[in-house]
Amino acid sequence: MNITVIQIYKFNLPQSSTDLHTINALGPSEPFWMYYGWTLLYGWVAGLREVVEFQGDSGSIITISYRDPLITLSADPTEIPVSFSSVFAGCAWYITWMLIVVASLVAMFAICERGLIEGLNLFEFNRIVGHSWAGRTFLTIRSITAIWMLNTVPLDLTLNGQVTHISCVTPQNTTYYAVKSALSTWFVIAVWSLISPPKATATLDRHCEFINMDDALVCVSGSIKIGSSTGVISVILAAVGCIVVSYTMERLVFPKMPPLEIRSFLLNAHSLYMLDLTHWILDEKYYLDKSSTAMCGLLSFHHREKLYILDIESWRMIVIAAPKLCTFSKTSDALEKFEKAMPLKHF
Repeated sequence: MNITVIQIYKFNLPQSSTDLHTINALGPSEPFWMYYGWTLLYGWVAGLREVVEFQGDSGSIITISYRDPLITLSADPTEIPVSFSSVFAGCAWYITWMLIVVASLVAMFAICERGLIEGLNLFEFNRIVGHSWAGRTFLTIRSITAIWMLNTVPLDLTLNGQVTHISCVTPQNTTYYAVKSALSTWFVIAVWSLISPPKATATLDRHCEFINMDDALVCVSGSIKIGSSTGVISVILAAVGCIVVSYTMERLVFPKMPPLEIRSFLLNAHSLYMLDLTHWILDEKYYLDKSSTAMCGLLSFHHREKLYILDIESWRMIVIAAPKLCTFSKTSDALEKFEKAMPLKHF
């Protein structure tokens, strides 16, 4: 580049003219100047000096500036687009604390009922509570946030089964294929993340625009990329593919699966098909323990042979009679769990 160091000088003599002296920063004709030349170039690389070219009618000069300390500027908070991400972070925060609160309620009901609950239903806690207490809108936002974080460096969140919930479309098959599709999605994306993890890329390509030479230049030194739009699309396609494959295999293996016999207007589709009520049938009537009802958004308690149910989705209080049960098919100890449970025949 022929970078030179310039010096304007004038001899202390009468009628002497002002001259411009130049010396090459790494010129071989000045071996003793070599050390200082490399020092100047190091300052340029470190960003403490600038190399400028002055062009005139008689030629041009490429020279290096004086040492100028780095200027640290803080970004204006009002110019940082954080409103969109704040909404998604707020939704994730809300769902997390909501799950903690509901888990505490479920544990409290389990203790009060002395463990007379259906333990297998607790494995569907995230699915049922998410749909009953948060709703599909918040779950969709949470899934989008998880997918974005999976394809952003560094990774702080993990993808869960939220992207595999379509129980309203696949009724009686949901019980069998939902877990399979969620596990297969998790496995595929986990393997994909190990084989091809997201990486941050940085590009240095400085260019400046002359907005006002007397004021300042607008320069862009490079770009940093911490996310991958291709990865986001790949995760979505993997989730959809696992759902389709799992559902298709389930239909091929069990082509004539009978519809569910339970009918309830208080339980949503996901709760209806994911709850295990195999051991909660008495005289051909289905019952639901209080911990499971809390997961479904139904807070219930017995008082004076009446069952009070608060539906948190519609904010309705339902009161039904709950007399003592009497049957010859169960012992008194076995009847206790049904007396403390909520009958589904009324709903």
